[in-house]
Amino acid sequence: MVGVRQASMVPRPRWLVFWSVVWTVAYGWTYVVTANGLGGAPAGWYVGLLVIGGLALVAALPGRVWRVPLVAGALALLAAMLIAIGSLGWFLLPAVVFAAFAAGMKSPWRLAQEQEQESGQD
Repeated sequence: MVGVRQASMVPRPRWLVFWSVVWTVAYGWTYVVTANGLGGAPAGWYVGLLVIGGLALVAALPGRVWRVPLVAGALALLAAMLIAIGSLGWFLLPAVVFAAFAAGMKSPWRLAQEQEQESGQD
């Protein structure tokens, strides 16, 4: 059956990065609410580390520059996770895994180019 596309079980890298960003924002919000609820103030440097990691992931979403921001974001989130491993840090693990997995995949820009080349050959 030429021309029939089969559904792929491989997730698209942009979706992994998107959900990593969403998870990071949810974790950051949970951290701030929890710190305030316990009567303390959230550590500004820790929130800053989360923001840096999240912004690096957002920078990877357009697709042309892909691996460097993903690795930087994953490392920043991994550092944040390890710092808070005794409390809420474990909840950051899915964001780190999603970003690291996406960093190992081909960039969406390259995938689009390959799909165009394949459709041109058919």
